[in-house]
Amino acid sequence: MIYSVKTLELSLKECSMKLKELISKARGNSKHSCHKTEFGFVDESLANSGIVVEYHCGNKRKIKLIVNPSMLFGYDGLSEFWNPKNKNVSKLLQKLDDIIESYFDYEYGLNDFKLCEVCVSANVKLDERELVHAYISVFNNIGRVKGFKPKFTKVDNSRNKSIRFDLKGNSNGVEFSAFDLAAMSKLAGIKGMHERVREILAFDVRLTTQSAIRNYANQETTADNIAVLCEKCIEIFAGVIIQIIPYGCFYKKSQAVKIIEANIKNNTLRRKMLRLLDLVPKKKSLLLAQKVLDDRNIEKIMAEFRKHNISPVSISKRQNVTCIENLYELM
Repeated sequence: MIYSVKTLELSLKECSMKLKELISKARGNSKHSCHKTEFGFVDESLANSGIVVEYHCGNKRKIKLIVNPSMLFGYDGLSEFWNPKNKNVSKLLQKLDDIIESYFDYEYGLNDFKLCEVCVSANVKLDERELVHAYISVFNNIGRVKGFKPKFTKVDNSRNKSIRFDLKGNSNGVEFSAFDLAAMSKLAGIKGMHERVREILAFDVRLTTQSAIRNYANQETTADNIAVLCEKCIEIFAGVIIQIIPYGCFYKKSQAVKIIEANIKNNTLRRKMLRLLDLVPKKKSLLLAQKVLDDRNIEKIMAEFRKHNISPVSISKRQNVTCIENLYELM
């Protein structure tokens, strides 16, 4: 299993006159594929190499590069990722710099752009397609956790919860997604991908602000920041997912109750664990359930769940499965 940097977003602020000049040059070049959008113009002539160039007009004038490093290395960037090891990272930085310089006729290079967003990803291959649905469903039962809230509106969450689970940080510039890769590929109209990724449960962790990026990399140049983030991609991914997905196997509530009653000898601790287990589906949120429990030693209770490999989030009655394997053991 590879933890990889899935996308990089780079931006460069420019004055209105220079931006118009660059757009005119891109639109006048037969090798480019520049078309108008709601925010300005997009050039997709480098899309096969994993780079899309956006020209943002209006108040937020800037050039934005959206980079898929896997495609730069010849992978599809969905079912296959590049491996961000030292030699590969050096190759990525060199390729990226060469492409940027060539595209902009050597007016700009990689380090002229500022790194503004990073997406770290991992794909988990499951034994069967039904398990992908089972994990997504039980993740949605988590609802909210400390420091994170739903990324989309209630209507969108309700519409998408069969294929994805998304949270965003309250103020930390971090976003988390778990999704059915086959379903998302089908929605995006990517031909030939659905069958190849039927059993893949995919995860994205995005750093969407400068402060979030600086928490992991605060180097002088963009190239150095990318190198550090590639080195730390497992650390970034693990540091976010453990805040969101509780450790342990997921069980139907009745089965989890039996395990707790059989293994937890301390009466007070057992009562609190059973109470939390009961509150999560009622409140539709792990965070709200913890708040209602109102225990100063909530971490001790959560640690006891981890110790016995039980998640405090149970499988819904309408789900066909009775137990879902501990995600961290799969990873």
